Amino acid sequence: MFLEEWKKYLLEEFEEEPSVLGRSEVDIEGFKIQDNLNSNFWDENENLKTKIKERLLRIAENFLKNLNLPFVDMEDVTITGSLANYNWSKYSDIDLHIILDFSQIDENKALVKQLFDAKRSLWNRTHKIMMHEHEVEIYVQDTHESHASTGVYSVLNSKWNIKPSRTNFQVDWECVKIKTSCFMNLIDDVASVYNIKNYKKAFKESKRLKEKIKKFRSGGLRDGGAYSVENLAFKLLRRNEYMGKLLDLHVKSYDKLFSLDKEFKKKTLRTL
Repeated sequence: MFLEEWKKYLLEEFEEEPSVLGRSEVDIEGFKIQDNLNSNFWDENENLKTKIKERLLRIAENFLKNLNLPFVDMEDVTITGSLANYNWSKYSDIDLHIILDFSQIDENKALVKQLFDAKRSLWNRTHKIMMHEHEVEIYVQDTHESHASTGVYSVLNSKWNIKPSRTNFQVDWECVKIKTSCFMNLIDDVASVYNIKNYKKAFKESKRLKEKIKKFRSGGLRDGGAYSVENLAFKLLRRNEYMGKLLDLHVKSYDKLFSLDKEFKKKTLRTL
């Protein structure tokens, strides 16, 4: 149980939807552009439905209230991500961003960010609030922090901060598949190292690969947005469960390094 929670915590570093597909399945259909915004959330005027708005605001307010911090104004509460755009799918989460001025809490904004990262990760691991089969994921964002998205809706003010448009994106799917396959092979290589019980190398390689993939995806989002080759390759890794496999190897190899068992004792005795 602890292992699964820890894996979910690590996955939240990437702030994406959970992995749901079988390993061999690559569902590029989930990336298609929809004709309309999701009608379960948006009315005919493309405004957030009242019941959804009220629930999300209550969630944001309760999250802050339960932190027992000095009073701080919410600058905004927004929905972003694919459910605030035309590329929503059954895999989409409700990305609920609570926008605060971190400097109101403490001048050390890096420390404030660490606090909120820990608190929202705990909340996301503890709660599973579903709305029309989509899970609510909370993020806390500094008002001065840039956030790359083509769709941002203010739940607090009932208006679009950035209104999305339906565009026919041209995606180099062949390149996406090549990049995804490359990372899958690297993750399989780490599994092979783990299986021969070279836990030290497996831990170092899994950590290095995890950081490489994170930088790979971040660069893609920064330079090319949600439909960059890097971001789509990352999503495929998530959906075919290879990111879960990598993080599983990372945690298990660490545990093996610091465990004492009979096999370890025998090896130690032989070297004495």
